[in-house]
Parts: sequence; C-alpha cells; structure tokens
Amino acid sequence: VSVLERQIFDFLGYQWAPILANFIHIIVVILGLFGTIQYRPRYITGYFT
Repeated sequence: VSVLERQIFDFLGYQWAPILANFIHIIVVILGLFGTIQYRPRYITGYFT
C-alpha cells in the first residue's frame, strides 16, 4: 500500500508544476485583458493626436 501511495504522489508531483503554471498564465492573461479594456480610451486618444 505504501509503495502505491508513493507512486501516486510522485506522479502528481510532476504534474503540479504544469498545472500551476497554466493557471498563473490564465490569470495574467485575464488581468492583461482587463488592463487593456480599462486604458483603451487613452490608447485611442494617443493614436489620433
């Protein structure tokens, strides 16, 4: 039983890094989209002036 539990935890240990990196990337993209929407009028006025 102990060997099986260790194999499961070792497998999940390798999988947590990509899952966490993917989650952080999605959060950063969402925050970037909100920032772009929030500051869009400044970009438009800066482009036309």
